[in-house]
Parts: sequence; structure tokens; C-alpha cells
Amino acid sequence: MKVIGITGGVGSGKSLVVNTLKEMLDAKVLIADDIGKELSSPGGALEDRIIAEFGTIDRGELANIIFKDREKKKCLEDIIHPAVIGYITDVIEENKEREGFILLESAILFESKTDALCDEIWYIFVNKEKRIERLMKDRGYTREKCEAIIEAQKPDEYYKEKCDQTIDNSYDKIHLQEELKKVVSLINSKNL
Repeated sequence: MKVIGITGGVGSGKSLVVNTLKEMLDAKVLIADDIGKELSSPGGALEDRIIAEFGTIDRGELANIIFKDREKKKCLEDIIHPAVIGYITDVIEENKEREGFILLESAILFESKTDALCDEIWYIFVNKEKRIERLMKDRGYTREKCEAIIEAQKPDEYYKEKCDQTIDNSYDKIHLQEELKKVVSLINSKNL
């Protein structure tokens, strides 16, 4: 089993890339955000710890708490991130003898050190204006909110230097599929 890390900024289309690749490679998919939500939801493995620390597990209330207080934000991350990494590590370990691919999607692949679990890492690039356009349309964000989120994230050069492949998702789905076919062909020829 080979693990391909998929990363990129908000609005880059990581989920679209993962869903397209899932079909092409018949791959297992791990989405770090979804795992974190599952573990920190009511009934999830982290419920008691989060309630003990914050007095609530309600996402809206937690968002209000952590956006006002950096230390509280770090505290929540210190609860959730190790659990997510542990979950991902367990899934990879359980599947390591099987043939095929695991696609690991995470916006904070390097920051969380989960890049160490990957055999190859792909950066999903989208130019800034296209990202803003997508975020405004798909999430209803204002231009100012989009720009603030993008500015708070790592620059494109950071990812391009650290990743094995850069996938340009600035165009339509047909262009994306062609880009992915080229990269899949490349990994098949490298026998990744």
C-alpha cells in the first residue's frame, strides 16, 4: 500500500482531486478534517476531553472560543491533532500489506507532520483569484474573508518546494482529469 498525501490551501479543490483520484486509482481515502470532526463530535472518542477543557462540544460555541483565544485554539488542536494522526497511522498500518493506494487529504499535512506517513505528496495549486471566486460562490464568503484566510495560509512556494508533484486545478474538471492522468501515469511508471 502506498500513501499519497494531497494538500493545498482553502478553495484549491483538494476534495475534488481526491474524489477523482479515488476512481482512477481505486484508492482508500482518508480526509483529516472529516476524521477530526468524527472524533470530536458528540459520542466521538474525544468528546469527554473536549467537554472537560471547554465545557462544550458544540462546534459553533467552540469556534467562538478558539477564534478569540490563541491559547484555547492551540489547546483544542493539541487534543484533536494527535488523535487524528493516531487514527491515520492505524489505518495505514492495517492496510500496509495490501496492494493499492491510500489518499491522505490534509490542508496541514506538513504542520501536523503527517507528511512523514506519505510515500509521495501532491500539492493542489489554484491561482488566488480563482480560489477567491470559488470560496465566494461555494461558501458564501466575502472577498475580505477569502483574502484573510488565504493570507493566513502558507504561500504557494512553500508547498511547491516541499511536494513531489504540483497539480494545477485552476481550470475546469476536464483539464483537472488530464492533469491527474499524467501524474497517475508518472507514478505508475515510477512503480510508486
